[in-house]
Order: sequence, then C-alpha cells, then structure tokens
Amino acid sequence: MLQCPSTSDYAAVDQEYVVVCDTLGKITRINSPLARLLGYDAADLAGRNLFILFPPRAVTAFLDAFSLAYLTGSFSGELEMVRSNGACFSTRLRLSQHKNPSGKTTHLVCTVQPPPDAVTP
Repeated sequence: MLQCPSTSDYAAVDQEYVVVCDTLGKITRINSPLARLLGYDAADLAGRNLFILFPPRAVTAFLDAFSLAYLTGSFSGELEMVRSNGACFSTRLRLSQHKNPSGKTTHLVCTVQPPPDAVTP
C-alpha cells in the first residue's frame, strides 16, 4: 500500500500503460499510451467504469482482482482486456491501492504490461 500525493503523477507517465481509478472503479486518469492501445481518446474514458476496458467474459475476474487489491493492497496477474473495436488481448496487469497520509484509500492504480504483439508501433 503506497502513499501518493496525486493521481496525475501516474497519468503523466508515457513509458508505461497506466489507468487510475477511484475506490468505486471510476476512471479518473488514463495516460495516452494506454488510451491509444485500447483505441480511445483519454478524455472519453474519464468518469467511466473500469469495466469498459474488459470484455464481458472477463468482468468477474476483474472484479475479483479489484476486490483483492482493495482489501490487501495489490493484485498482480493476467487478465484479458478489450479494445474499443472489440478485439481482445491477454495482458499482465498490476493493481495497487494508494492511501492518503491519514490511511484512507484514495485510489487504485492499474499498470498494464501488454504483450509485444498487442502494441502497434
């Protein structure tokens, strides 16, 4: 469980694929590389539920991962994601819980590690 002063720190990272959500799973920030990989404009995802990034068949697995990260502080594993055009790909992701100085969970950060064949140059 990490402490982080600002969710914008994560969205500014251009070498990684990062999405930040609140404790209810609503997207607060997504960086450009991940938005492009998924076929979205980052602004179109703000306020949407993270479910939009996973195909219906993977939502239960994602809910389990999200709950585990919220309860224990982190999750790391492989899940399937979906692009805006409906194309799916398996990816490794890490969900990390972040707390403010008083110990309250403020957000979760999801770092995605897509396989090389999922990334278009």
